[in-house]
Amino acid sequence: MKRLLTVCALVFGAGVALAPTASAQDYVPAPPFESYSQYFVNPLQPEAWTGSKLVAVSPFGTDNIYCAAWHGMRDCYQLDAAQRQHDLVQIAAISPTLYVYNPF
Repeated sequence: MKRLLTVCALVFGAGVALAPTASAQDYVPAPPFESYSQYFVNPLQPEAWTGSKLVAVSPFGTDNIYCAAWHGMRDCYQLDAAQRQHDLVQIAAISPTLYVYNPF
């Protein structure tokens, strides 16, 4: 019995000694939103469907658009006349460059 307890203690001790240490991952802040208006055109412009520009379907045109990009994903919003923020929703099923104004 004494031998069994000794073996168990050695196995437990080895498991503790060889266990990986816990470490906190580095904090990665969200990317900042930057002005993206220059990258957007409205759907009636010739560049709209060539893929060279992003397309915004919005009652406010392409003014005051801000986006944050991270690993190829883009999160965008647009400011209305009263400077309220509204999401621009990407419609990837139709085109990866198409963004539609969300009034809510």
